[in-house]
Amino acid sequence: MMLVGGGMFAMDVCSLEELRGRVHEGMGGKDAAAREAEEEFEEWLVSVLARKERKEEAKRMVEREAREREAKKKEGEE
Repeated sequence: MMLVGGGMFAMDVCSLEELRGRVHEGMGGKDAAAREAEEEFEEWLVSVLARKERKEEAKRMVEREAREREAKKKEGEE
């Protein structure tokens, strides 16, 4: 994830639309190969972001469960 963010920072890209525009400029237009490459890149980016979201959700669940166990442990002590 940091690699994608670092690359976007290095290329001074703020949004996916801006990145698309730069990719199209570099490829010389929107022919079939360019569209296919763009779709592949979008699919890859979506998979990376989805993986990151799943990891963050799992982390939140673990933290929530730990807080709940801690609360039950405190209730048991009282």
